Amino acid sequence: MRPRSPPSSSSKRAELTLSNSSTSSRADLLVNFSRESVQNRLVASLYKDSLFDELLHEDEALTAERTRIQNLLRAYREAFQVRPRPPPRRSHCLC
Repeated sequence: MRPRSPPSSSSKRAELTLSNSSTSSRADLLVNFSRESVQNRLVASLYKDSLFDELLHEDEALTAERTRIQNLLRAYREAFQVRPRPPPRRSHCLC
């Protein structure tokens, strides 16, 4: 039977890298799970059915401004479709 040779430095590095990446993966999973859990608890504590309608209420001035801008955008789009296209630019190059 042949005696075993000591592990090479590259195999030790591979084992350390695998061990480090495994530890890092576990840490990432724990951090992500904790973050999602805390976020879910925060949303659940902030969400109140009684305040839902009040939170969705939009100020009349803001509604009017949004409607005015939508109408203006619609008019600009229609005007852009109606206007004739400019002739192609001529090159000033005397090539």
